[in-house]
Amino acid sequence: MPNQQVIPAPHSPLRAANSSRRRIGSSSGAAASGAQPEQGEASEPEHQKGKKRTKRTKQDKLIALLVRDEGTTIAQMVEATGWYTVRAALTGLRKKGYTIDSDKVGDTRTFRAAAPQ
Repeated sequence: MPNQQVIPAPHSPLRAANSSRRRIGSSSGAAASGAQPEQGEASEPEHQKGKKRTKRTKQDKLIALLVRDEGTTIAQMVEATGWYTVRAALTGLRKKGYTIDSDKVGDTRTFRAAAPQ
């Protein structure tokens, strides 16, 4: 039988004793204690301070398609975002206050949105 290495399970006390990694979302650490970054520590990278986000997100692309006068189809939304779950994204937009409307002409369903007021 070849020599096999035993790897303890993630919840094993052996793994915890041998690990120096911190758990993400744990209640320990500076963030949980409310500590502020010390002087000299930047809360955000220096090159990004004061800049506005210029990159369009997939959700921004989806909104741009929906608010056009001609609206958009599911196929166009999938092509623009790469998401196959665009219907779930539409539900998310509804929760954010967008009014989503659709109509069907022949075999093609077209979706349109109105921005929240």
